[in-house]
Amino acid sequence: MHFHFNHNLGGHTEEPDPELYTGWIQWGAFSSMFRTHCIKNSNNDRRIWTFPWIYQNNLARFTRLRQTLIPYIYIAARHTYDSDLSVVVSLYYRQSVDTKTGLVENWSIWFPPNFQWMNFFISNLSSSSSSSMTKSFTLDEMPVYAQAGSIIPLLPEPRSSRERIGRAHSYWRIIERKWICL
Repeated sequence: MHFHFNHNLGGHTEEPDPELYTGWIQWGAFSSMFRTHCIKNSNNDRRIWTFPWIYQNNLARFTRLRQTLIPYIYIAARHTYDSDLSVVVSLYYRQSVDTKTGLVENWSIWFPPNFQWMNFFISNLSSSSSSSMTKSFTLDEMPVYAQAGSIIPLLPEPRSSRERIGRAHSYWRIIERKWICL
C-alpha cells in the first residue's frame, strides 16, 4: 500500500480556479507530499506569482508554512514506516465507533470527544466540552486544530530564499533509526 499519497495540487489539466487552488495549497502544506505541477500548457501555470495578487500572499504564506513543518512531516513519515499507518488518516479510522465521523452532511467541524482542541494558528482553546463547532473562515484562514498538549516540531521560518534550500538536512538526520536534533 502507498501510504505517502499525494495529489496534484490545483489539478493537472485545466486552468486552475484561484480560490480552489489556494485551498488546495493550504491542504497540501500539511500533506506528506507537496507537488504543484501540470501538463505543459501556458494556461495551466501553477507558479504562485501567476495568480492574481489577492491570492499570492496566502499562497506564499502556506508554502512557507510547509517549510516550517518539515520536521513534523519527517517524523510522521517515520511513524508511517514503523506503523504502516498513513501520514494522513481519515477521522473515521481513528474514531470508527462514533457514527458522526463517516457523515459529511454539512461543513461544521466535528471534534472527537474527551479531548481539548487548539487552533493551530492562534493557539486558543477551540473545543472542550462541545463536540462540534460551526464557524466561517476567510480564504486567509484554514480550520486546523491540534489536540491540546501535542508537540509539533517546527523549523523557524526562513528569512531569505537562500535559507530555504536543503534546510531539513541541516537540522535533522537519522542515526540508528532515532531522530535527533542537531
